[in-house]
Amino acid sequence: MPNKPSANYFCVLFIFLSLTVSAGAQTSIESVAFKDLKPKDRGYDYVMKMVSDFQAISGYPDGTFRGKKTVTRGEFVKVAAGALDYIEKKYGFSLSDGEMEEVAFKDLPPKHWAYPFAAKLISRYKLFSGYPDGTFKPGKAINRFEMALVLSKTLRLVYDRCELTLPSTTREVAIKDVKKNHWAMKDIQLLLHTKIMYVGLANKLAYFKGNVGVSRLDLAISGAKTITLADSAMASVSPEVLAKLRYGVKEALPPDSRDLIARSVALPARPQTSLTSGWGGVYEKGSGTNNWRGAFVSGTLADSFKMIGLSGHYELTGKYGYNQMVYLVPSGGTGVVASVNNENRLELEVNTTYPIVDFLGIKGKLLLGGKYFNLVNDSAPANFTGLNAGIVTSAKIWGRDLLFKAFYSLPLARGAVSPSVLGQPVQLFDYEASINASLLGWPMLLGLTGETMILSGGDNRYYNMIFARYFIM
Repeated sequence: MPNKPSANYFCVLFIFLSLTVSAGAQTSIESVAFKDLKPKDRGYDYVMKMVSDFQAISGYPDGTFRGKKTVTRGEFVKVAAGALDYIEKKYGFSLSDGEMEEVAFKDLPPKHWAYPFAAKLISRYKLFSGYPDGTFKPGKAINRFEMALVLSKTLRLVYDRCELTLPSTTREVAIKDVKKNHWAMKDIQLLLHTKIMYVGLANKLAYFKGNVGVSRLDLAISGAKTITLADSAMASVSPEVLAKLRYGVKEALPPDSRDLIARSVALPARPQTSLTSGWGGVYEKGSGTNNWRGAFVSGTLADSFKMIGLSGHYELTGKYGYNQMVYLVPSGGTGVVASVNNENRLELEVNTTYPIVDFLGIKGKLLLGGKYFNLVNDSAPANFTGLNAGIVTSAKIWGRDLLFKAFYSLPLARGAVSPSVLGQPVQLFDYEASINASLLGWPMLLGLTGETMILSGGDNRYYNMIFARYFIM
């Protein structure tokens, strides 16, 4: 019979799998040409950015851009929603915690093409609004006052979300046709200061012409400048803030925003999901099983909670596993023969963790929870319901960040199953060790997970699996 795999064997495999190569791919968007817009024309570069880079505005089917055409309110909300989509997709987090809700206007039914864009800007981002009479007027031309308000609000939204300070506007521009107490004056001054919008000069006096309709060219220019400024600001966000926004955690994270170890032990600000898959085997001396013919896949939902004065982190995990078991049975007194059984395992686990120590870079949490599993195995079926108690900790070892989890499961109850000659599980000891890694530019955790199952017949069964964990959100 083969010998039991040594600990060194597992360590070598773990270290080997942790050394992965990162690779990135760049994508480019093909430039668009318009019949009525040449490279020498005013605003050409901004139009190209809005069309090709940001994908927030488009031309017409006949190949024209029609830069002089006035923009309607319906068209404007579509462009603004597209700009927000670009920013959020590029940086991987939402600019607002608001939820998409229904909005009601007399002249904008849900089937209208502009409805989803208007609802998004109004309900989720609070950047736009209708009129006091309950109308939206999607076909009405948007004027420069209204555009200034939305662009300014967008900048404030980005800067507030990213915990940045807006550019100072202490030096105001004197505008002849806008009173100092006008509702849009602060927004106009911000956009003039950042050179997103402009004023016209006549007789050495500045005129904003706020009631004039916005052309498609002017929208492209101001829109591209707004996105570029927001993009530049977000590129300067500290890694800690970026990690908090991208991964949704309430605690400060280390400088590397892709640090999944930190993400795993931090307190989530919103639900997180992860997918884990692994390969490995099982060893059991009493039955003669010793092979690497097992696999599993599991999904985990994690979030923070607060209940009865306690706050912590919970994880709900569903798991399916497969192993091939080999049982040695007598062969009429002349020796033994092997009986091969396919073992299927269905498991549900709920664990909660509570911070208990943070000292010299070592974060420790108390783990409490419960576990249920059912082993479908012709020769040794079993099920188990128990309570979990253990620890979760992260630490830096040999310059690498590692995450460790270990807990005991003591039986709460065991259902009636067919008898097994080796006995039923009476105690479990689970452990997991993982390390940050990257494959083709995709961050993940690689590690080794195992379980020691103590059976009532006096034997132990050892499961060991190498796994990769991907964070979906």
